[in-house]
This record gives sequence, structure tokens and C-alpha cells, in this order.
Amino acid sequence: LGFQQQDPSTDFRGGGMLGLEVLLHFAKQHPDLYKKFLLNSKGATPTDGYPFACGAINVVFTLLDLLLLLPSSIPHQGPEGSGKEARTRRRGVQCRYRFGQLLAGSGGDAMAPFHALFLAAVKMLDKEWA
Repeated sequence: LGFQQQDPSTDFRGGGMLGLEVLLHFAKQHPDLYKKFLLNSKGATPTDGYPFACGAINVVFTLLDLLLLLPSSIPHQGPEGSGKEARTRRRGVQCRYRFGQLLAGSGGDAMAPFHALFLAAVKMLDKEWA
């Protein structure tokens, strides 16, 4: 499936359970594309290819980071927080608020916008590495 080790749990460090949920959703909703990416990830020779599942989980983590949805994405406010840190915190709050609105307005599948972002990003991953 494209994990780095025998124990796949080690690849879920960054994306956590959300990484697993998004990967399962992708496999169920886009089975042909999922199979294609798995085949592409194997490469023409044993030294080619990439660990697809690990890459997809890292895509989840990267999206969360870019959307400022991870606590580590926002600098901690110190007693003398700089103007740049304050702007970054405000931007993170705005980003989380807008993303929350997007999720809330997506009807029955609140995760649909995130799944769409993931699909676009994982297509780029496969195009780059396959």
C-alpha cells in the first residue's frame, strides 16, 4: 500500500487519524484512481517509485499546516509578541473561521472541501513522483 515500514502506524505520526480517514475515503470514493496511484508508486524498477500511503498522509499534514489548522502552525504568543506573530495568529484565526464556514456550508459531507483539496494535492504528488 505504500507504507515505509512493516508497521504502518509509524507513518501516521503527522496526519494522525485524519490521515487514515482521508486515505480510506479516497480509496472508497475513487477506487480506480487509487489503484492507478498505487501502481504508479511501485515504479518501473525496485529502486523507482515512492511510498504512496506515506506520501498521501504527508499531504494531509501539509494541507492542515498550510490552512493553519495545526496548533504548531501558529506561533505562540509570548509576553512581548511581535507584530508579525500577532498578524500570523490573526491570519490563522481567520483561516480556521473561513475553513469552518466552508465545511459547515458543504451540506451532508462536512469534509467534502478537505477531500477535494486532498484529491488535487495527491494528484500533483503522483504526477511529480510517478
